[in-house]
Amino acid sequence: MAINQLGSSGAAAPVTLVRSTIQCMTVSSKTIDGKPSSQQKCNSAKVPLWKLNCLVQTDEEVAFMSVTVPSAIKPAVNGPIQFDGLRVGFWHSDTGNKGGLYWVADGVHAADATSTTRRGGVMQDDRQ
Repeated sequence: MAINQLGSSGAAAPVTLVRSTIQCMTVSSKTIDGKPSSQQKCNSAKVPLWKLNCLVQTDEEVAFMSVTVPSAIKPAVNGPIQFDGLRVGFWHSDTGNKGGLYWVADGVHAADATSTTRRGGVMQDDRQ
């Protein structure tokens, strides 16, 4: 897996995954406190956020990643997928003793579905 840049804390930078296959394993609502019974988070446009747990496979390795995607309805994707506008950022706690990477995307679609994509919960036709 190759990352072309990494944003500073709080800012997500565009990412290109080179020669990789992404498999969506589960899709769940992104909640305020991480508990399934809690209220679902939304973006600034009030579109619900979803967490996609994925396996990323390259020629050399397999890695796990959770990606947050906005969508008005639960994304119906399983198996090979592609993300639109995939970005990675870095977060850290206020005390600075914890941190890590976070992944976000504008949309997601099945890897073989090249005619439409889901961006912010709206289906858009990419055919020109």
